[in-house]
Amino acid sequence: MKNTIFIVFIISIISLLFFFTFSPSSLLAEDKYSQNSGTLTIRIINFDTREPLSNVTFKISPNPFTLNGSLVIHDNNKSVDFNSSNGIIFLKNVKFASYVINETKGPENFVSLLIKNRVTVHETNPNAIITIENKDTKIPLKGKAKVSTELNAESLKTFISKGALVNGKKISKVNEMPEGFIQPIEELKTLSQPKDILFETSAPVTSTALQLFKSYSIPSYPAPTQQIAVESIYTPPLFFIKQDNSKNNFILTPIIGKIFPKMSLLINKPFSTESNITSVEKLEMTFAKQATNVGFSFGTSDNIPKKLNLPPLPIDKIALFLNIDYIYSDKPTLVNFSDPDSFISSPLSYISINKSLNTAKLQDGCPDVSLYVYNEINQQWNTLDKLQRYKFIDTNEKCGYILELQHFSKFAVGGSQPPSIGQT
Repeated sequence: MKNTIFIVFIISIISLLFFFTFSPSSLLAEDKYSQNSGTLTIRIINFDTREPLSNVTFKISPNPFTLNGSLVIHDNNKSVDFNSSNGIIFLKNVKFASYVINETKGPENFVSLLIKNRVTVHETNPNAIITIENKDTKIPLKGKAKVSTELNAESLKTFISKGALVNGKKISKVNEMPEGFIQPIEELKTLSQPKDILFETSAPVTSTALQLFKSYSIPSYPAPTQQIAVESIYTPPLFFIKQDNSKNNFILTPIIGKIFPKMSLLINKPFSTESNITSVEKLEMTFAKQATNVGFSFGTSDNIPKKLNLPPLPIDKIALFLNIDYIYSDKPTLVNFSDPDSFISSPLSYISINKSLNTAKLQDGCPDVSLYVYNEINQQWNTLDKLQRYKFIDTNEKCGYILELQHFSKFAVGGSQPPSIGQT
């Protein structure tokens, strides 16, 4: 009898243990844990040969296992790296979060192409993979290096709510951001513009760069390391935001992690005004100072928006209004892109204007127009040099020009109407 009671007692204990271990609540808890973690794979390769590179150390912030502090990890660190191959780091049970991966030690004579690579482990990207390229400093940069980033969870929500599109397709995952490019300066003629991001939700024409970058959660893209930056051109993807009640746009660069002296940035994407009379073909700039988390906003229109409350221009016809604004976060360094000293040379804008613009004409039949800049101090328009003709982008309908902007502010291109027939 005692043995029977003892056996029944043991069975009861086992049943209770089984219930608590495999009850719906415990299974849900286990499932919830698995739904909030994933894996992170870091591939390290030689940019020139595409072969794996070993003997590399990274700092991952925050720590992917605790989300506190940071983790310093060397390739083939057996305690956390579950891939024994050289050039591959594989981490398990990585918490859902966005991470900055910074290479702290690489092979001799190699330098990382980018600083502060970004990756996100998320329910839409649970098994994140990032490739980090290193450049042999003994070999000149050739070809095209790709620059990528990923959204964090909050930014993804903003992109979804504001209808962000890439090639007409709505963004639904953290890892769907288009890539930027880094190419040698001598390959300027073969440069191509990355894919664009278009937001369906518009913004007021009076929006500042800071307001746009914040409200649309424009992401950060890593910058090339300084050694790479001074011998290359950075062509980032662009973000298009419609201006309220018009077809005009704000065109934004991403937030660029860092800029260096002699670093060049190219906007190689044509964008037109609402009337299509004028289009900006491309913009070039080369920096003279260092700054952190820099972003630029370009607002274009056929006329000066009344809501900006700017004084009238001393001309009859405006072909283009260009409002360039910017942000940066390097507070100790007073970078002012409204100062020509912030650039190695004058930033250049290449534009085309329809020959039908009702202004006086040059000898070749192209519109005779001038460039005006708004002086923020005295709140007046100042005339800059006459525009230079740039015939390489001429078409049957449009004429090409170069604008030497000198610095960033509000600009207008236009001229005087021709005198009426018989007028003296």
